[in-house]
Amino acid sequence: MIKLASSNTYILTLLFLFFFWAIFLWWREKKRRSDLILIGQNPSKLSYKWFFSPLFMALICFLLALMRPQWGKEKEVIRESKGVDLVLALDLSQSMMATDISPNRLERAKRKIADFLALLQGDRVGLVVFSGKAFIQLPLTLDYSAINLMLESASPDLISFPGTNMTAALEESLKVLASSPHLHSKGIILLTDGEDNEGGAISMAQKAKEQGVRIFTVGIGEAKGAPIPDLKTGSYKKDSQGTPILSKLDEKLLKDMAEITQGLYVRSSSGDVDLYQVAQFIKNSLKSVKNGDKQNIKQKEDQYQYFLGLGLVCLLFPLIRQKSIFGLFFFLFPMLVSAFSLTSEEKAHDFYKEKNYQEALERFSKSSTQLGNKNPKHQEELSYNLANSFYKNQQYEKALSLYEKMSTESHNPEIKYRSQFNKGNTLAHLGKTQEAIESFEQLLQQYPEDQEAKKNYELLKELLKKQEQKQQEQNKEEEQKKQEEEKEKKEPKKEEKEGKEEKQEKKEIAKETKKEEKNKEKKGDQFLQRIQENRELWKEHQKKQYKEKMKEEKRSFESRQKDW
Repeated sequence: MIKLASSNTYILTLLFLFFFWAIFLWWREKKRRSDLILIGQNPSKLSYKWFFSPLFMALICFLLALMRPQWGKEKEVIRESKGVDLVLALDLSQSMMATDISPNRLERAKRKIADFLALLQGDRVGLVVFSGKAFIQLPLTLDYSAINLMLESASPDLISFPGTNMTAALEESLKVLASSPHLHSKGIILLTDGEDNEGGAISMAQKAKEQGVRIFTVGIGEAKGAPIPDLKTGSYKKDSQGTPILSKLDEKLLKDMAEITQGLYVRSSSGDVDLYQVAQFIKNSLKSVKNGDKQNIKQKEDQYQYFLGLGLVCLLFPLIRQKSIFGLFFFLFPMLVSAFSLTSEEKAHDFYKEKNYQEALERFSKSSTQLGNKNPKHQEELSYNLANSFYKNQQYEKALSLYEKMSTESHNPEIKYRSQFNKGNTLAHLGKTQEAIESFEQLLQQYPEDQEAKKNYELLKELLKKQEQKQQEQNKEEEQKKQEEEKEKKEPKKEEKEGKEEKQEKKEIAKETKKEEKNKEKKGDQFLQRIQENRELWKEHQKKQYKEKMKEEKRSFESRQKDW
């Protein structure tokens, strides 16, 4: 089954219009013939040669190639959710078309989302878009390519309700997360310029906190503001007095929403330092799911190169028909060489857009080796793309070597600037914060008005301060440990003396206790002896009394006998 990329539906529409135009021309020609017959004239034969002309067929083939047809065996990739559940809420209001950051706020937000998805592994992500109202575009999924396809068509025209309703955006995001059974592993990433026309965003943040959902806000735009483009008139929107309406980034509201839910607010920058902060904060603050859901994702490869080649053959058909071998050779050979050399590079770009950075790295490296030094300008572009692929594959050392080379040797000022910028980000990832700061300092010397470089420079300086504070605390702890160890080494004799004294005291106490026990035993023996002595005395006393009684009885008896 042939599949077409959904992001190129406008090409399909163009192709259908082209066919309808051809049918209209055929109908008009047929009507002309019937009118001539009615008049009595003999019309010429209806010719369909133009429909099968090489130029027409080549155009059809090129349109089909642009539609990126896909067929062949589907590759099933089983992905398991082992991370957290996130909802991306993207602002599509007219204020997002302001150009205070290049190319505009909305495009910057789209790039941020695409770069952020590249940092995720096993996290389910949903998509909500909003302006005056909010709509769920995608439920929680592991298919990041589907999100990227939806982002390509995202524009203010997608929602007909004007304004910025962050309350509705948070409400719809909570509905998406309500299907997740995992507690303390949910988050909402809100990408907006912070202008809430409806109000109620703070109350929805409180509701998100009650449900255990954290809000991470990304501010898009500048605080000084920028005029809002009017897509209908081509100028800027104005108030009743005729002055342009400025759209300003409301950082306070976004910070308050993040603080309520114990989330994080970051301001968008051209690099990925802000995204790295959000990803790390999510990793540290939200609990990952150990045994998550599994999802089968089917992927097919693009087959546009066949239609591209067929279109080139159609263009060359007139030369083949005229048997112009000389012209055919000089026309076909360089075109085929460039086509086959660019095929690998174009596929590399496609893989890079689809976040398949490993395949993109292999394609870019092959294209670079094949090209060699034949085209220095093209080689510079390939080297820069190769460095970006190394960076995305977290091979920062290789990326750094290429960035350093391109930032000094490139003749293209844009590549030179981007390489220097990315060099600073790469050094930051490698933990070389001081060198990253120096790299941005060099960039700011050449481009002092670069706001994005200034933001990254300030963020890295704050990071360096925190690292220095931690290092100082560690040094203090180590010094305290050393002092304690030295004290223990210096005072072993005192401890021994104290130990001997304690032993002696224990011995003396034991002796005294023994003496007391012996005294107690002696006292007890003496008491028993006294008891025995008293018993013997009592016995003797009783004997004496008995004898005296007996004598008295005898006497009384004898006296009685005498009386008788």
